Amino acid sequence: MPATLLSLALLLADAPVDWSAAVRCRIVADTNVSAHSSELRFTYGGRSRARVKGIEMFYLARPDLQPLAGRWPLAARVWFRCVQQQLRRVGLSRVGAPWDEDAGHGDATVPGVCWGQTWTQAGGSQPWTSTGDDLSAVVLGADGGTFEIHEVQTARDGWLWVELPATILAAQLNGRGHGFCVSDESGQTRFNNDLITREERASAPYLEVLTVEVDPPPAAPQPASAAPAVKSTLPPLPTLPPEPQPAPVTALWAAPGSDSVHPVQGGLLNQQGAAYGQPVDRSAGRQNAVWTRDGLVLSGARGETVSAQLVIESPTAPTSEPELGAWSGGSPGPQTVSGVWYLPLPQPVAEVAVPLTVPWQPLPGRRYWTRLVELDISPTAAPGSYTARWRWGAQELPMRLTVWRHSLPARLTFQVSLNTYGRQHGQFGITDEASDAALGIEREYHRTAHRHRATFAPLTYGQSGRVEWGAGPRLVGDGPQPACDFRDFDRRFGALLDGTAFADLPRAGVPVDHLYLPFHENWPCPVAEYAFRPAATGYPEMITEHALRGPLRPADGFSAAWQQRYRHVAQQFAVHLQQPAWRGTRFQAYFNNKYYFRDPAQGGRGTSWWLLDEPMHRTDWDALEFLSGLLGGPGARREGGGLQWRADISRPQWMPAAVSERLDLLVISSTWFPYRRRLEALGWGARGKEAWLYGAALPPGQPSLQTAAWCLRAWCGGLDGVVPWDSVGGDQNYERASELALLLPGRRYGQPIALPSLRLKALRDGQQECERLNLLLARLPQHSRDEIAAALAGVLSLDAEARSRYTDDAGQMVFTGLTPAGWERWRQTVAAWLESAT
Repeated sequence: MPATLLSLALLLADAPVDWSAAVRCRIVADTNVSAHSSELRFTYGGRSRARVKGIEMFYLARPDLQPLAGRWPLAARVWFRCVQQQLRRVGLSRVGAPWDEDAGHGDATVPGVCWGQTWTQAGGSQPWTSTGDDLSAVVLGADGGTFEIHEVQTARDGWLWVELPATILAAQLNGRGHGFCVSDESGQTRFNNDLITREERASAPYLEVLTVEVDPPPAAPQPASAAPAVKSTLPPLPTLPPEPQPAPVTALWAAPGSDSVHPVQGGLLNQQGAAYGQPVDRSAGRQNAVWTRDGLVLSGARGETVSAQLVIESPTAPTSEPELGAWSGGSPGPQTVSGVWYLPLPQPVAEVAVPLTVPWQPLPGRRYWTRLVELDISPTAAPGSYTARWRWGAQELPMRLTVWRHSLPARLTFQVSLNTYGRQHGQFGITDEASDAALGIEREYHRTAHRHRATFAPLTYGQSGRVEWGAGPRLVGDGPQPACDFRDFDRRFGALLDGTAFADLPRAGVPVDHLYLPFHENWPCPVAEYAFRPAATGYPEMITEHALRGPLRPADGFSAAWQQRYRHVAQQFAVHLQQPAWRGTRFQAYFNNKYYFRDPAQGGRGTSWWLLDEPMHRTDWDALEFLSGLLGGPGARREGGGLQWRADISRPQWMPAAVSERLDLLVISSTWFPYRRRLEALGWGARGKEAWLYGAALPPGQPSLQTAAWCLRAWCGGLDGVVPWDSVGGDQNYERASELALLLPGRRYGQPIALPSLRLKALRDGQQECERLNLLLARLPQHSRDEIAAALAGVLSLDAEARSRYTDDAGQMVFTGLTPAGWERWRQTVAAWLESAT
């Protein structure tokens, strides 16, 4: 910066600004752009009104800077008139891509005859960036340009003004910017703020700019040229042996473990899809991924669980149970046998694994009777081929198991996090939440998840601000440094954190991977101390009032003593969690509450003034940044242990850089995929900071491969886990299907345990494939996930459509090209590729 410019900047910092010498610049191009789903193709450049509204509508303007010739901008403000407004704070950012004002009046662009500025187009058929991004990539600082938030100042006759960062004008002068964007940063009002555009000359917006003479003007910094990447060649995919010949038609046969065998017709859901329920073609046998002319054929790694369903055809229910004979060469691992419970959908669908003590389910016309067999391959099993025979009544079925050389790790490297809310002991008739019986039920849910290579993750507080017993320490004392009594917390979670609760399971002694902590806006300090009391009593009027008249920033609404108490408890908690035996668990502070729950239609129990889950507007992001700051610095990420900040995001395009930098774990909706490149540039995914994909599991009645492939789609997309939203069902879900019921209470069968759905077993299948991919990635460190995924693309199609009803909807991934044969080829190919790369 020239000396004269620096001197003037220092002078302005200590003295009132005299705008009488300001240079006036007119706006020569302006338009609206809408991000609303129904208006993405609309153009607005010819209108005399422009709307700014939260994250839905934005105003773009380009000033004429010719009056600044020979001078450099030092300070600026933009003047505009409003027809109607409820503006408190607006964002001013550089537009980082060229555009020219169109003549649209809210007209929709026509495919093939595209024109004007829309959310996806800078003009004509050109996207806003060379990589096809929408407008959010070149405004609000997303591309490294200036973005500042300032309060709107009211003048006279409907005129308003707001400070405009001079760096935005400097960027336009040196060719690195193309005007500015105005955004509504008080978006919780959801108000239609209508500005008058340049089309109405008497009220057209304009700039006032304070300048300093500078000759020559500062040169624009040039980006450093990146060195060309050196690519190495992936090892070739292995050649697999030809597919086995069709299996014979016998009374005893086998099907994949998570599939559904139609109890009357014998068809398989994964093979027949929409035609499930049609009779099997007996002349062609019943070949599937595990049933061939050699009998039941399974393969897996050491530490992997493989499964199949034994199916016997009989007009009456079997009177005996299947028995496994001796293995050749010694046992590869223990096996369990379960019953299968069907849901009465339009066609009966296998859904829950139940104990063998449950009687055969009476289904009209039933001819096919199934038992689920699961084999846990021991981590110490010798690689090679094992054979044995199943006997069921008078029928026999040969079985061959191939154990691969590689081993799946006991500690998970790809997460299946079974999100839920509240506790489950009430479903078993237990009322005392602190009783040993209640704790036992909770641990059984954790154990069932652990058994399926997943983590049970119940949130321990609610929208009302109530924290469950034992979720955190008891706080003793009212001052800023209360004593923290952790005895209840230790009693509730200690066995989960040191792994003793899982000592007898396949991954013996491995603790839970992650655990929610109770930190939120109402704990450890009451949100009632927040310095805002609305005059409005209705909803959403109180939220609008908060946006316009509440504390300008969340931090302004909490006393120093409140913040000190919060920090003290967080520090004491973090210290307590560093016990050596607990180092394998990641402790997640997650702010879940939303102001929606202040709505009487939602129960009126909400305590939050912000959307802390699925943040939408600037104040929401500010609240998250403030609350997370009270936790201390970023926690340990993949190393395990430590207190982490996790956030669930469905609008990553609006995530401020400060939030991204502080955040430890990003849990994101399917919006990850369109914004993946931008998020990876911030360090998320692949081999950077960890990111998980959340969504809803597909409901019963969909092929189980759809559920398993969700994991593969996430891994190939650069993500490190999946989060099925709300995973716990109730007793009613033995008759009524629910996409949420991955775990069901065993009370109706006299079992104080959680029973797994076959969809949970499909998630385990997908998780195990992702573990195999992570092993392969570790063996090929010079290559990326994208390269490995591209090499495997011809083996199995993972093309999918993300279906959601609205932005905050968890949504579902629906795959269009899955086949059972393709899934098995993928398994065999990755395993062979991995072992050849060893």
